[in-house]
Amino acid sequence: MNRDRYIGPFNRTSLPAWRCPSCAEGSLKLVPKSLFIKETVRSLSYHRHENWEPDWTEANYSALLKCFHCDEHVFSVGKTQPVEAYDDEHGLYLESALKPLYFQPPIQIIPIPDECPHDVKTELISASSLFWSDLSASANRIRTALELILTHKKINKTKLTNSRKRRILSLHERIELFKVKDPQLAEIMLAVKWLGNAGSHTGSLNTNNVLEAFELLDHVIEHLFVKKLKRLRELTKGINKKKGPGSSK
Repeated sequence: MNRDRYIGPFNRTSLPAWRCPSCAEGSLKLVPKSLFIKETVRSLSYHRHENWEPDWTEANYSALLKCFHCDEHVFSVGKTQPVEAYDDEHGLYLESALKPLYFQPPIQIIPIPDECPHDVKTELISASSLFWSDLSASANRIRTALELILTHKKINKTKLTNSRKRRILSLHERIELFKVKDPQLAEIMLAVKWLGNAGSHTGSLNTNNVLEAFELLDHVIEHLFVKKLKRLRELTKGINKKKGPGSSK
């Protein structure tokens, strides 16, 4: 994962190559002349202050991005942040960098394979959408996606107690059950759980923490839903190419 794509603010003349949410093949580029920046009323009032400085400026932006592979258009809104920049002509100066808060359709932080179950995919898209504006909510969505993955892998959600009553199992308990199948992958799931739990505590997560959760869950999805199918595709391609059996390895 190239984390520089997701840790802003971003220079408006050289935005990251965000992955197209529709085709996942092309990169999004800013549509010429579509960027609109408007200073807030509160910020304009600051100009009357005798100690006003340029870094007091507050502004919002809207922009249109386009994938030149499939022609999908993505709208983005957010705010700007004054950052220091330098060039030979002006020396050190302040410029307005972009801090996205929302993309529509949402940019996927990790690629979501076709083999991924629909409900898991829905949670991941929500987690990606919330990533820019609410890290805690994004982490909670990642945690929910992990819960759904365990359900798809037939890990029990409840257990029968000694008093013959059904008790709901915690995510931690379900991961312990999965550990019997794959101890190493269960350890990765446990790390995702801890990061997801932190999403319930305001201010306890930073951007890198949530990107770590995405990256770990990406590995889980790849291992559980894609790895086997990739091998089957390779076998199918080889057999069809030879129009029969090849040499066994």
